[in-house]
Amino acid sequence: MLDSIEQIKSPRLRGAAAAGLAFTVVTFISGIVISAVNPKAKVNEVAAPSYLIGMACGAVFGLAYGKKRSDDSTQDRNKTQANNGKAKQDWRNFVVDRKVQESEEITSLYLKSEDKGNIPQFEAGQYITIKLDAPEQKQPVIRTYSISDYPNPCDYYRISIKRELAPKNTDAPTGLASNFMHDHIQTGAVIAIKPPIGQFILDKEKSLPVVLVSNGIGVTPFMSMVKACSRLNSKRTICFVHGARNGQ
Repeated sequence: MLDSIEQIKSPRLRGAAAAGLAFTVVTFISGIVISAVNPKAKVNEVAAPSYLIGMACGAVFGLAYGKKRSDDSTQDRNKTQANNGKAKQDWRNFVVDRKVQESEEITSLYLKSEDKGNIPQFEAGQYITIKLDAPEQKQPVIRTYSISDYPNPCDYYRISIKRELAPKNTDAPTGLASNFMHDHIQTGAVIAIKPPIGQFILDKEKSLPVVLVSNGIGVTPFMSMVKACSRLNSKRTICFVHGARNGQ
């Protein structure tokens, strides 16, 4: 009987069913006990106390059982969410499959999973987090880069990185991560990556025209959006405005 009650998803209905079961059982048992203790008792003298005892025990059992199952369900749900969240946040090694120099300042890295397993599909506009073991750095260097392509099906991530030079007439250093990847990361290098995340995404299914405006290296998430639209919603009108210092 309890197995059937456990199948009820609603905590309130489950508690009510448990209360009804407890009321029936306790009323029956208490009636037998009262009759055994006082064989000469009249029916109403047995029924009334049995009813009250059964009702009280049923209410207590129903509340306790319903709450317990609700707490168990909540714990199971929280545990599942925690495990899913942990899986999404875990670092995973990727190999640089290709390194392409797009211009004097920008280089693209094509990254594939080292374990050859499937990689999470992403929404156009999202970014990945990478971890670099740069020389003379006590701690790993953590950076985020927008995914600049939209392969479908997804079997690689591409990031396009601008070499960040030191601003003129300042003591500011050059970009640590960008210069390290331009100069030292080559094909075959292994980079730890977290799965794609980010809320700056484009709804690919809508038919409304979309206007994209970018400048400089800020173009990278929009490249992913444009490719996603062209492959999945080719009839959608796109107006893309981009600012650059030169044709490269």
